[in-house]
Amino acid sequence: MAISGGLNVDVDRIRKNWGWYVALGVILVLLGGVAIASPFGVGLAVMVVLGILLIASGVAEIIVAIQTRGWQGIALNLLAGILEIVVGIVVLKCPVTSLVVMTMFFTIYLLVGGIFRIFAAISLRIPGTGWLVLSGIVTTLLGVMLLAEMPAPAEWLIGTFVGIDLIFHGISWIALALGLRKGTPAIA
Repeated sequence: MAISGGLNVDVDRIRKNWGWYVALGVILVLLGGVAIASPFGVGLAVMVVLGILLIASGVAEIIVAIQTRGWQGIALNLLAGILEIVVGIVVLKCPVTSLVVMTMFFTIYLLVGGIFRIFAAISLRIPGTGWLVLSGIVTTLLGVMLLAEMPAPAEWLIGTFVGIDLIFHGISWIALALGLRKGTPAIA
């Protein structure tokens, strides 16, 4: 049986694995709780990981540039690699300031991601649609709240909002899984 409304999948095959979706939802809810309990630490951890990834990416970019030194774009590759390394070092040296800057990017993620979830839920009409719409509304509202408070509370808001978003996203996965398990028909 295929779910109507644009989601063309074999529901019976997905229904057999409903437990994996519940497990994913529970993991997301637990991770959300950890983020809410330690929002500043989560924010700083995000910055540290980002700094490390930028440095690693920059080193890889430089290595590729050196290996392809006959290529006309070598200068751009070298400059891009150096820029990534410098930005990564700055992020690692100034994680709190970087956290404020990244909060603006995270705000954009929340706004766009929340709106996307709302439209996806409405257009796909899958089991658990109400939870997915609620998840999108909450995520969008978090983005609006963050934008209104910038930059003062950025140090703790990013970790808290990540936690709240993870919890609602986890609940929507659990609702989908339980809806599939019970054989809830698609909303017409």
